[in-house]
Amino acid sequence: MKSVRAWAILCTSDNELDGARTWLDGEANGTTRTRLFPTRDDARKFCGECYGYIAERADLQAEPYGWKPSRVVRVKIEITIDESRGANFGSAAGG
Repeated sequence: MKSVRAWAILCTSDNELDGARTWLDGEANGTTRTRLFPTRDDARKFCGECYGYIAERADLQAEPYGWKPSRVVRVKIEITIDESRGANFGSAAGG
């Protein structure tokens, strides 16, 4: 299996309503698509432009939001076919 390495933005929050939450930044339009970057510099630039303000906003870091400054992380992407699900790619029924 081949894997690919990329960079992503890790977002975190910790508040009384939701508790501690961590997620990778992405677009949520029916399905979540994690935003990936080929280089650390690209990810840092995007993170600074879109989320840099959080570090300067004490009101967003306090309740009820509890946002933490986002950070850039290295991720490993692997795509595999789950053979245990009985995938039948040749059938019209879609397996």
